[in-house]
Amino acid sequence: MTNNLPKVFSFTDLHLKKGRKAAKLALKGLSGIYAIIHIPSGRVYIGSSINLARRLAEHLGYVNTNGRLKNSLAKHGPKDFVFCVVELYSVDPEVSKETNQANLLALEQKHLVWLFSLPDNFRFNFALIAGAPIVGRTHTPETRAQMSDSRTGKTLTPETRAQMSDSHTGKSHSDETRAKMSEAHKGENNPMFGRTGKNHPMFGITPTHAMTINVYSQDNVLVHSFPSQVAVAKWLGIKQYTVSRFIKSGKVWNNLYVFLKSSS
Repeated sequence: MTNNLPKVFSFTDLHLKKGRKAAKLALKGLSGIYAIIHIPSGRVYIGSSINLARRLAEHLGYVNTNGRLKNSLAKHGPKDFVFCVVELYSVDPEVSKETNQANLLALEQKHLVWLFSLPDNFRFNFALIAGAPIVGRTHTPETRAQMSDSRTGKTLTPETRAQMSDSHTGKSHSDETRAKMSEAHKGENNPMFGRTGKNHPMFGITPTHAMTINVYSQDNVLVHSFPSQVAVAKWLGIKQYTVSRFIKSGKVWNNLYVFLKSSS
């Protein structure tokens, strides 16, 4: 089934020092979407990273990795796996780190849609939505502390939230940059592409009042709008009270998004 998965580069012999070194050198400075495939079973993990070389090292070191993949690596060893670059991403220096991350997640999303069209036993991933919290992902105590500090320290002032609510134009970008951002969210790249019927975040949900929840990147780029907190929570795979809490606090969720509500 992995024959349908595009492969820019592939790296094997990850159990050998020379194999890991070759992969690290080839991936240096590259960003994009990657896949880790268990060769005997064809089971796949898909992810994205601004720093592919570091991300491979994290997976092989069992740091900040998927629980299913971690257990399989520990059981079978790296020799049974291949690391593939599925699609390269060119970091845009004209936009913020947060916008580049959002665009990268949009690219990852289309590959996750393909992956989740396969039976469960062919995938390691837990979450269909790119960037959503992943069950089974483990962090070191130091990483958890850093994550906590980074989230609690990023609180938007009422003035900033008001400016974002009044307008979603944010920073002024060049025509070329706006075209790239638009293209990154078209068709299959859009997180909502193909999500109809039961797959749509609003399936079975009746809004109790007219309230729009806007989801922004940290530099004031509108990512998506939803008619309720429940719909935002379902889209990201989190609890509704988490959305409510971040709306009230003005803090940045998961170092990615800001949630703002406005009356319709």
